[in-house]
Amino acid sequence: MDVNYSGTHADSVQGVINFAADPNDGGEFSNLTPERSSQKLQARDVTIRNGRIWPQQPTLEKEGLTLAAHPAGDADFANLDWVNNVYAPSCEVLVKKLFGVKLAPQIFFPLQRRVDYGNHVGAAPNAAFIHLDFTLKDAIREVTECLTPLGLTYRRAVVVNVWKAITPPPQDYPLAVADRNLIPASNHVVGKTVEFLGENKDRRRESPYTMLAPSDPILYYYPDMTIDESLVFIGLDLDPANPLGCAHTAFLDPSPSGPPNPRGSIEARFIAIYE
Repeated sequence: MDVNYSGTHADSVQGVINFAADPNDGGEFSNLTPERSSQKLQARDVTIRNGRIWPQQPTLEKEGLTLAAHPAGDADFANLDWVNNVYAPSCEVLVKKLFGVKLAPQIFFPLQRRVDYGNHVGAAPNAAFIHLDFTLKDAIREVTECLTPLGLTYRRAVVVNVWKAITPPPQDYPLAVADRNLIPASNHVVGKTVEFLGENKDRRRESPYTMLAPSDPILYYYPDMTIDESLVFIGLDLDPANPLGCAHTAFLDPSPSGPPNPRGSIEARFIAIYE
């Protein structure tokens, strides 16, 4: 990991994490119309390890996550053309390098999130509940629909998330990411991302996600992320014999290194295809 850090954070913090309160229903979450979200959540105080200085730092190979150097250059995240034509390709290059693959097509466009959601057109609120972006069945469908027009198939593939803070440190709501090996399927709770489309917001588009029932996952975060770093993790493994992926959530940093800034972030997803 080619990332320098000279901060004074402790090796862990106690953060409040929201889990699914109903073990049979993860509720509905909306990126575009958050006031129409309906989730029953249970908050729990959880130890979150500082991945920068934890004695055994997490890796993609073991825990499924890592912090990587990822220079943003002349960043212009307000410019959609720059995001799609400069930033997203740089993420693809990073994924290919870290996973050692030749093919890593993008799935979905980068999604920007902010705490001060209402002040930024085109941004989404932070997802402050622990989740994976897909269910296994839905991920297989989404990946197949993405690859088929490209004439691609896969024998082994994972969906990879590239997450970057685009506002300066210290961020008030960093991202916590779970070790993917220690979350049994019995803790998975299916919910739905629901977007309300059309002029009258009367047309529903649904996409399943996976929440976690109250549990004690091993979580990592990286305080004071800079714009030249990205948190890369396995969002979902398409091999049902492997752990599903790294659940993740925004959480309020209880001990920022200074007056915190409202955190803005951007997340892009790619399909790492193994030969």
